[in-house]
Amino acid sequence: MYEYKELDDRQLKAIELLAGGEVIKVVADKVGVHRKTIYDWLKKDIFKAELDRQVKELKSNIEKKLLTNVNPFINELTKIALYSESDKTRLEAITYCINRLIGTPTKVQQDITEDANKEDNSINIDDIVQGIELKEAK
Repeated sequence: MYEYKELDDRQLKAIELLAGGEVIKVVADKVGVHRKTIYDWLKKDIFKAELDRQVKELKSNIEKKLLTNVNPFINELTKIALYSESDKTRLEAITYCINRLIGTPTKVQQDITEDANKEDNSINIDDIVQGIELKEAK
């Protein structure tokens, strides 16, 4: 593991701001460097590693906070889904709940092939039309 002494105060402040979602320009202005400097720092392994660590820590803290309040969230969502005066709001809440439970349906049908070397089973529409025409002619 690396030690923080390899990162100066400006880099640590930049990491904190980036982990919090600030854009490069704002970060550069707040730490007193040019935007290019931030991009150069982002290329350094130690900087990237610390940024990744702080982002993970931030996400973990947010997740913990959300989990401690999950029951009130679910109760409120249930109230909205069942008792909202707006049909649209009720539908959106119910749809959200169902999608979270069983997954969001997709509109695109996925073609799954187990063996890429299988015969080509494509259908030629011209052959079908020609076959129909031949049958009709008889």
